Amino acid sequence: MHATINRLECEVQWRYNRWRQTDLPPFMKQELHELKAAEIMDRFYRNLPIGHDGVIGRVGVGTNRFNIYTVRRICQGLADEIVSRGFAAQQRGVVVAYDSRYHSKGFAEQASLVLTNNNIKVYLFEKPAPGCELAFAVRYLHSAAGISVSAGTYPADYNGLHIYSENGAPVAAGYIERISGNMEKLEDGLNVTAMHPEEAIASGKLVVIGSEIDEAYLEYLEQVPCSKESIQLMASSVRIVLTPLQGTGGALASQALARLGFTEIHNVPEQQHPDLYFSRVRNPDPFRPENLRLPYEVAGRVNADLVLAFNPEASAFSLSVKDRSGNYVLLSASQTAALMLNYMLEQKQRLLSLPANGIMLKSFMTSDLAALIGARYGVRAAEVTNGFQGIGAAMAEYEKTGEHAYLFGFDEHGGCVPNGFVRDQDAIQAAILAAEMTANLKSRGGTIFSELQKLHQAYGSFAEDRASFVLGGTDWWQQARIVLDRFCSEPPAMAGGLEIRRLYDYRTGEFRDQGRQRTCKIESSQVHALKYLLEDGSWYGLRISPGSPVLEVYVGTRQKDETAAKHRLSAIRSDVLYALESII
Repeated sequence: MHATINRLECEVQWRYNRWRQTDLPPFMKQELHELKAAEIMDRFYRNLPIGHDGVIGRVGVGTNRFNIYTVRRICQGLADEIVSRGFAAQQRGVVVAYDSRYHSKGFAEQASLVLTNNNIKVYLFEKPAPGCELAFAVRYLHSAAGISVSAGTYPADYNGLHIYSENGAPVAAGYIERISGNMEKLEDGLNVTAMHPEEAIASGKLVVIGSEIDEAYLEYLEQVPCSKESIQLMASSVRIVLTPLQGTGGALASQALARLGFTEIHNVPEQQHPDLYFSRVRNPDPFRPENLRLPYEVAGRVNADLVLAFNPEASAFSLSVKDRSGNYVLLSASQTAALMLNYMLEQKQRLLSLPANGIMLKSFMTSDLAALIGARYGVRAAEVTNGFQGIGAAMAEYEKTGEHAYLFGFDEHGGCVPNGFVRDQDAIQAAILAAEMTANLKSRGGTIFSELQKLHQAYGSFAEDRASFVLGGTDWWQQARIVLDRFCSEPPAMAGGLEIRRLYDYRTGEFRDQGRQRTCKIESSQVHALKYLLEDGSWYGLRISPGSPVLEVYVGTRQKDETAAKHRLSAIRSDVLYALESII
């Protein structure tokens, strides 16, 4: 133990001294010199890792922080992978986009200049662009890869980098391993060279893109509606409150909706314009109630039919609607997805365009309501453990083989994609479908809330919730592994008064049937997650990513009515969180 600690301290000191001896930009040099001893360990004990979600970290100096040298190291690893594929891949190039966060544009420029220094063509967005537009642009420009500099719902002092493959989907595990292997050959990014911007532009290796991609994406978005009749009849009467939470997607979403005839779009002035620091939202998460207070105030004044909130990169969104009392209520990601899927399948069946081999894809930490709806229409449901990395890859595979016709995909964070011209989460597509669904229901005297009640009457009342624990210290990953190991070997005997029937261990790819005392293999991508199925079909799950010290907890249930579902959900959540707190 002492030898391990001493070795780590020596590595930290070596990395710290290496940075001190490097000619850093003045602001980084000052930050480095002001570090306290305890901070040095946290800043340099590791290199910020790359996982299936890319790289996300706090902005600052050090190998365990997100900075220009982190970006250079990652992009050199990507560049080596592209160069290994030959000159054609280099000429096809990489599309680079960024969100409105502090330093995002600068990080995107650094990424571009490292790639151009490796004779790789780069298409750089001239202004902040949502991740869904980046995923679209990769395929539209026939590029070899894509990069999005963004950090989802993380606070303003975080940033990140996400890599897309040539098929427009987040890169697969094997691709990440190759990039990671290339990165391991580099101690850090201090010696990675970036081309001078003027040289990159003059040589034609760096091409700035913008309005032409916006226009192409907007044209494709016109394919999203299922029923043009509903829009023609009722679009102008649908009142929408739209907030991008000071992120990138607001203007593009408003344009797309307006083109389709939705003219009653109301903004939230305090949250409408991109902001480097998200000064009017705490964490830019569209599911945080405090972020929806201002949108609800605007909705009340204009008598809005729905409230749409995006995360900063317009990948995830939340939907709020009026309940029977006239109050705005936030729907869960699973409820929203189920409503949109039901509407889409209903319209496709009516128009005789529902394929016989249709399939919908869902994350393993979502409820089964959407799967039950799909089964009613003869649509197969499949689960993925790796989010839109898995959903995007499956979309590409289905298009190639024709085995299935992709219809819909969603995850537990509010990400979904109704149309396959984008192979990643697309909040703008989702906003269009939600608005169209509202118009259709309104034409029949219904509402989204009343439609949700009908689904619950038909399939049972579903309810979901989530919570998270932030693990501290340099040993947070060890803490996370201990928690998962303990929960796997000694799970709580009861949760919400219910016994465990099955345990799914996605670390090993096995599930354990508690009643029959047997273990079976499951086919899934390996992730650090556990999921427990309880005796009445309720469930809860734990998950953590190696790149982020946040342990996520998910809970779900299905009961005969809404009151019973809320009570059961609360009881399970309380027991699970109590058990976690006793370990953490």
